[in-house]
Amino acid sequence: MSGTTGLKPYAQYVQDLGARESGGDYKAKNQFGFLGKYQFGLARLSDLGLCTRVAGTTGAANRNFTWVPPYSEAAFLGTPALQDQCFDVHVGRYANWMALKYTQAMGRVFCGVTVTVSGAIAVCHLVGLGGFMDLIKGHDAQDANGTHASEYAGKFGGYAIPVGLPLKLKRSTAVA
Repeated sequence: MSGTTGLKPYAQYVQDLGARESGGDYKAKNQFGFLGKYQFGLARLSDLGLCTRVAGTTGAANRNFTWVPPYSEAAFLGTPALQDQCFDVHVGRYANWMALKYTQAMGRVFCGVTVTVSGAIAVCHLVGLGGFMDLIKGHDAQDANGTHASEYAGKFGGYAIPVGLPLKLKRSTAVA
């Protein structure tokens, strides 16, 4: 999809989504404990191998996860390259899901917005894959701040998502 005519570049997607999430601040932590430029929760960082679930817990709350050394909250917040790499893997994984399972939704209108791959990935970033599935069923999910899935689908639609983004973190990324 990279280089597709009329789409904004991926680098702009990364910049724009990071600006919307945290003002572009790699050291940001919001009132719900979401971290960094892209406002990751520990559940997603667990999916990426930086955290692990605390035994006997369920749910996505940050308290249910702990960092896997050498990672820590301070190291994550202090390492922009790690956050950027996590974001690329995060986007790559969702792009694969979209290509495998949701191509029929692309270009269609749901909750008043035309869904594109980049918009769908942004919705997943905001409210998870379940929130995206809700959107294409006509339910406009919201995050804890009251931001609607349709807002992200519209705001972040129309960007090129490159083929071949990494699906795993490189362990060579040094932490601060």
